[in-house]
Amino acid sequence: MRPCTHALAAVVALSVVAAPSAPRAQDALPLPDNKAFLAETVKHLRSNDLVRSQYVFRQTDTRVSRDSSGRAKKTDVKVYEVFPGPDPSLTYQRLILVNGVAPADLAEKDRAQAAKVNRWADQRAREGVSARSARERKRAEDDRHEAAVVDEILALYRITMTGREWIAGRSAIRFTLDPRRDYEAKTDEAAIIRKFAGRAWIDEEDHELARLEMEVAEPVSIGLGIIARLYSGSHARIERAKADGEIWVPTRSHFVGSARILLVRRIDVDLLSEFGSYRRLTAETATTFTIPR
Repeated sequence: MRPCTHALAAVVALSVVAAPSAPRAQDALPLPDNKAFLAETVKHLRSNDLVRSQYVFRQTDTRVSRDSSGRAKKTDVKVYEVFPGPDPSLTYQRLILVNGVAPADLAEKDRAQAAKVNRWADQRAREGVSARSARERKRAEDDRHEAAVVDEILALYRITMTGREWIAGRSAIRFTLDPRRDYEAKTDEAAIIRKFAGRAWIDEEDHELARLEMEVAEPVSIGLGIIARLYSGSHARIERAKADGEIWVPTRSHFVGSARILLVRRIDVDLLSEFGSYRRLTAETATTFTIPR
């Protein structure tokens, strides 16, 4: 399913760092109309997965393990090339480096991915009308569900315009996001998201999310707390920027927090993900693997 399982990632993949102040001339400008600005921003909301499905990109994950006193004891760095597939299930997260070393089975995994795509293409070529209709209905259902989650996010938060800041040379409007405690969630994603509070910066010209900082306001249980329980105070930040001067994409996400897994194991998480080297997806980029460096 495209998306909404990533609504949490889009919120959990989300901390509080002051941005450089805007020039004085910028400060002197009146803030835009709150209602009209938000209405235009909603038109630009879309999942990061949907945006990135149009690009091949590089992802670098840096995970820091800490001891009981919070000191870093181990750092692991993994570098991926991510190749979107013709179907979400065919997206290839190609691990090319682990702490600076290329995996020994990289060529084997490349061949397995190529075989998987070929099998999918063969099945699609033999697909009957009923199977195609069922697939298209499922996609439409996923799209409706994602739209419902977006609508809920707007309903469950008290969104307040609080000022203007300068981010990476561009003017952004800052909002606070305070969950309405009496709101009854209608979707599973909203039931989780309502336990986060934070701030958002929206690019004033493009009405695109430029930065999001969120913190767990109350413990978050996943799978009734059996699968995982995320503790209050855990926080995250995501940053987005314009790629190729045309489309906004994620560039960085940083999550720091504590969780208990399977009711037993407590883990402290410090995960930084950086995204770059975006290339528009074409027939060539979809199948051309680069040599690790």
